[in-house]
Amino acid sequence: MWSAVEAKQVHIEGYDQDDLASVRKYEYIPLDTALWSLSHAADMWYEAYEAALGREATFNHSERGPQTLSDIVQPAVHDAKHHEWDIRRSLAVQE
Repeated sequence: MWSAVEAKQVHIEGYDQDDLASVRKYEYIPLDTALWSLSHAADMWYEAYEAALGREATFNHSERGPQTLSDIVQPAVHDAKHHEWDIRRSLAVQE
């Protein structure tokens, strides 16, 4: 994302999250590893969100239209934390 800001590259392609999960073979990743990865990703998105504050850049997303850095990063931070919470809550019910 930061290289796109510096290069003035403003177009972002969307992706299919189910295709990505299939290619990465998420179903074979051990749970502890997946939860660590999710937590780590959430932390990285949060750092990106803090760094995005005050930076002027607008991206043209192929599906969502014009978005600022904040528009891109803030939902990712929010969703990652909720995904982790949902997974842990679901596992607690199964025990």
